[in-house]
Amino acid sequence: MKRIIFLSVLVLLVTGGLLFAQSSTSSGGRGGAKTFDLTITSNVGSAQVFINGAAQNNKGMPFTASGLAGGSYNVVVKAPGYQDGSASVNLTANQTVTINLNSMTAALT
Repeated sequence: MKRIIFLSVLVLLVTGGLLFAQSSTSSGGRGGAKTFDLTITSNVGSAQVFINGAAQNNKGMPFTASGLAGGSYNVVVKAPGYQDGSASVNLTANQTVTINLNSMTAALT
């Protein structure tokens, strides 16, 4: 009787362990979705970056948004005293985009 209980428990442990091992997934493996890095540079080092309308927590330039899914993104760069700059990006691989801003003050001649 003890032997039957022991074998039953052993079978449950082994098959349960196999079920849990097969149910785990990894986003970085072959079956995971591909993600990309989008690096934004600008001539204004303190400019703020917005991706699809959401402000990014960038601390200067260049700024890299990591782990983005492939697809279309609208990137806007803003800084006080400068006209906003923007670019549309179709992200299919790691990519760098440069968005230079123009000063709103007229040059004196």
